[in-house]
Amino acid sequence: MQIRYTHRAENDYNDIFEYIAKDNLEIAVKFTELIKKAVNNLSFFPNLGKKGTTQNDKYIIHKNYKITYEIKNDIIYIKHIKHGAQDQS
Repeated sequence: MQIRYTHRAENDYNDIFEYIAKDNLEIAVKFTELIKKAVNNLSFFPNLGKKGTTQNDKYIIHKNYKITYEIKNDIIYIKHIKHGAQDQS
């Protein structure tokens, strides 16, 4: 399955990178690569996630981050990536 990021998810990803990079660029690169790997695993195991808050949403947890996604027409749309301490709305 293909994976596509919504604009919101792209912004979340960039925000995570920038926040970590303020303290350590190398760790920011490594950590965001791990997030991408977790997301890419969904192409092989799309039903891995748990049922989300809406009918079509699913989510996985990577470290303390909740990655919400939806499957439509054999495409996995990453909707957002949020730290557990953040407001999940």
